[in-house]
Amino acid sequence: MEIRTFHTVYQVLHCGQNRQGSLVYLCRKEGGETLYQLFPFEKRFLRDTTISFLNEEWKKESFQDFADLFLYEDQLYVAMAYYGEPSLEERMGKEPLEYEERLALGQNILEYRMVNGLSPYFACQCLNLQNILVTDALEIKVRFQLDDVEAAPGMKEEQVWNGFADLLEILFAKERKNRVVPPLEGYLAFLREDTKKDQHKVYREYLRMQEQMKRITNEERQRPDRFLFTLWDRLKRGIPTLKKILAILILLAVAGYLVFTVKESSRPKGKRQELIHYIGTLKIEE
Repeated sequence: MEIRTFHTVYQVLHCGQNRQGSLVYLCRKEGGETLYQLFPFEKRFLRDTTISFLNEEWKKESFQDFADLFLYEDQLYVAMAYYGEPSLEERMGKEPLEYEERLALGQNILEYRMVNGLSPYFACQCLNLQNILVTDALEIKVRFQLDDVEAAPGMKEEQVWNGFADLLEILFAKERKNRVVPPLEGYLAFLREDTKKDQHKVYREYLRMQEQMKRITNEERQRPDRFLFTLWDRLKRGIPTLKKILAILILLAVAGYLVFTVKESSRPKGKRQELIHYIGTLKIEE
């Protein structure tokens, strides 16, 4: 099977489906070795904003993995470069990355986004463990998907930074659990702040955090402060029980106050409580 444009012939090697069940073709150009994924879309069902978005992304010279955009038999095709390396998810499942490798990986992902000039839509795809491909030299490649391309024009930078924070939390899950990486915790809070920030500031803050993280020795990472961590865990587990105890004490206090109020209301008020025991020198018997 072949899919033709005015300038290129794509030879289809395999026809599969993406995560949403839509067709995806694995191809290569006639006479070439580079692999591509072709994503077909029914043009009449695409919004104008989506078509404009794809056209603008294709025009970016920096975004070289976006290889082609063309019409063929009333369908709009998007051609994205395809890489066969294992995903980051697969690699981490086989052999965990070292502490320093994970720090470098975060930096490389941010640099990849800036070098390629990626929009928030494609930048978010660089933060998915199934899409990220990492070479032995920790170079970043991405196996892009177009599952939800209709949502692309409306995506914001905040979604990118929240996605990056999620990725860092996965990469440093063990260290965060042991409470041994305070600089990372500060950086995660910065990423999730509801304030406008550009990618250059995010990158500079990452480099600052990275230097601080490198100063944490291997011994310090292996000796977490278990006392405070365990104490906090016990307190969290005890909160439901504490709430029940407090509720019972409040009910007892309310009941006691009601009993006291009823007794007080049955007694004479004001001067009536001042009983007369003598008239002159004559004692009055009670």
